[in-house]
Amino acid sequence: MHEVCPRRAVSKSPPPPTASIRDLKATWDFLTGSPSLRSAHIAIQGVGTVGERLARYLLAEGTRLTIADPSEDRVAPFSRVQGVMITDPKEILATECDILAPCAVGAILNDQSIPRLRTRAVCGPANNQLLEPRHGDMLYDREIVYAPDYIVNAGGLISVSNEGNWRSTEDILHACDRIYQVLTNVLETSRTDGIPPYAVADRFAEENFKRSGSRPSSEL
Repeated sequence: MHEVCPRRAVSKSPPPPTASIRDLKATWDFLTGSPSLRSAHIAIQGVGTVGERLARYLLAEGTRLTIADPSEDRVAPFSRVQGVMITDPKEILATECDILAPCAVGAILNDQSIPRLRTRAVCGPANNQLLEPRHGDMLYDREIVYAPDYIVNAGGLISVSNEGNWRSTEDILHACDRIYQVLTNVLETSRTDGIPPYAVADRFAEENFKRSGSRPSSEL
């Protein structure tokens, strides 16, 4: 299912979670050998504008969800939805699940939270999820796959960077599709080289900046 913001509404409406869905599928494919999220259990932390839309996309995929948000108004629409369990925001990080999808505040992966995690992977669009880089090492030591947040939320940056340029819908979707392969490359390299995914992503980004003359690029 493809959905993008109207060309004249890019700055007024947040981009749909197209890229985040791609990254969740890439992560699940890495874990299981299949990109289909139908058999996955995903815990979503925060169902505000981004998390709520992501949850609805995942439900359309047939994914089983556990969600949490401090706002009762935000979780209320999901209270009677089949395939959704609502839990306390204080417990969402400790939810037993296949993938934890942070969609709220940053710095949630830290000394206190990481030992409590009961997930196979962390993949979500929240910014700055690692409190410090060493927490990426802690995840790796626990054999929890971490999809670097700046790859997962790159779809939003693609939409923002397009503002005023009015690239076609097909161009935007193609750029989002590439994120799937970027994350796959990062996770596969992490497994092959024996280093945490965040370190691989940083290395790829630095190499790309050097190739482009220290100018950020849309590719890793």
